[in-house]
Amino acid sequence: MNYFIDVAVSAQRDLADAFDYIDLNLKNPSAADKLVAIAWKKFRSLDTFPQRFSLVNDSFLSSLGIRLIVPLLSSPPRWCADGQRSPEWWDCWWPA
Repeated sequence: MNYFIDVAVSAQRDLADAFDYIDLNLKNPSAADKLVAIAWKKFRSLDTFPQRFSLVNDSFLSSLGIRLIVPLLSSPPRWCADGQRSPEWWDCWWPA
């Protein structure tokens, strides 16, 4: 059985903002493309088994059945000595 998955406009906007930041500010268009591709792949995969992710912690949203999609990070961010994220930080988002 397939379910209808509605990706909220605000979630789509957040994803677009993340894409713009990675692409324009961090100058890493390939990482921005990967972020969008992986996010939409996860969104689409929910139509066959949406309950595999836990409900969000917010009582109102969980009452609506809103689920938390697991983070895209495959490893923790790397940090430079000055406390800033290293330039390759975005590259560690993608599972091998």
